[in-house]
Amino acid sequence: MLQSGELSRHLAALIDLVATHGDDLPIGQALLVAAREEYPSCNDIYYLRLLDRLAERALRRAAGHGDLLSALRHVLFDEEHFRGNGDNYYDPRNSLLNDVIDRRLGVPISLSIIYIEVARRAGARADGVGLPGHFIVQHEHRGQRVLLDPFDRGAVLEVEDCARILKGLSGGRQQLEPWMLAPSTSRSIVARVLTNLKHAYMLKRDAIGAVKTIDRLLVVDPSRMVDLRDRGLLYAELGMNNVAKKDLEAYVEHAGRGRDVEAITKMLPGLTEKARFLN
Repeated sequence: MLQSGELSRHLAALIDLVATHGDDLPIGQALLVAAREEYPSCNDIYYLRLLDRLAERALRRAAGHGDLLSALRHVLFDEEHFRGNGDNYYDPRNSLLNDVIDRRLGVPISLSIIYIEVARRAGARADGVGLPGHFIVQHEHRGQRVLLDPFDRGAVLEVEDCARILKGLSGGRQQLEPWMLAPSTSRSIVARVLTNLKHAYMLKRDAIGAVKTIDRLLVVDPSRMVDLRDRGLLYAELGMNNVAKKDLEAYVEHAGRGRDVEAITKMLPGLTEKARFLN
């Protein structure tokens, strides 16, 4: 892991959260703790209190101007102007919750998390729904399930709209299935955000940022062997041959058969030789 003692303490805080909460990981707190890798002084208490205040505003508006669903949408998207960052979708800041709150910009999942966190603080039942390639919110409203797209300023969706979104994203190859509308666990939502962050760093060719993100991903979900493989390959790219070899050997051991397993197995003697030469 590419971490100093200070950064290791940040990772330890995430480890403690996962150990304490498991699948019921507090999404906002976990992502703010994870953001300390990029922002060591990130104060999660400060940002969580901002979410509390947004919930209080929505409750006040609901008391005077109608229902909580409308109040939440008004406060978040009309007053606070949370919006999708379509111009720079793969900016890593779209996946760092403190940046999303500060800039009012995000991707579907990070904006959905803002909605979920504020709605739950206001006493509503709101869950994340991880469609393939897109993320939305399910809000329980007056005994009915309402689907919302926070990336589109909280637009209300019908099931047919979800099917259309999925069809567009897949080029018509994928059809909406009922299981795709099932609520996501908190732990899987945190892992999906960190996966987005990893991909954003890899697109920027920031190997160190990607490695640090994979460190966090493997804390949240240690079963992600593909991420273990990717971290090993990134270590190799960085010339850190001993740790690259360790990750890639573990991947080969657990992955079974496959073309990438064969290719990685062929890499291992070279990594051993490089590590011996450098030592």
